[in-house]
Amino acid sequence: MAWSGPVRRKRGYMYRVRDLCPTVLLLEDANFWTALVHDALETLPEPHHVRLVCVEDGTAAMAALGEHEPACAIIDICLPGPMNGLDVLEVIRRSSKPWVARLPAAMFTTSPSGMDIARAKSLGIDRYIGKSFGLDSLPQVQAAVRGFVLAVLERNHA
Repeated sequence: MAWSGPVRRKRGYMYRVRDLCPTVLLLEDANFWTALVHDALETLPEPHHVRLVCVEDGTAAMAALGEHEPACAIIDICLPGPMNGLDVLEVIRRSSKPWVARLPAAMFTTSPSGMDIARAKSLGIDRYIGKSFGLDSLPQVQAAVRGFVLAVLERNHA
């Protein structure tokens, strides 16, 4: 297995430093937006490092929650498969595990309907990040993603 980034040795096995960082779960089915979020999180200021786990549908998101125990989630509303992002958020909020039920989550979508916004608010969404396709607005989208993640990291370390 190839290792990327700084490597440490502990008790006979190797791990990447980034593996010890808080995890951000991104539920997004479009490669463009996944790359945009990745680039935004790569530029977090020191000493904030995160590991980004990307999944493309609700079923994979539910599995990733248990496997990676993320510090927060960024969730697209419009997804392929039987569960949309709001369905995933509802499952998260109704979890019997307190850390899952309280997971900070941001909705990440292009054009939510009024009903989507109302449902997200009723489910306790922490932030709404709008996707915008204008070249001049992409840095604003990245700044919103960084701002959400930094707020979660700072709240967790306070």
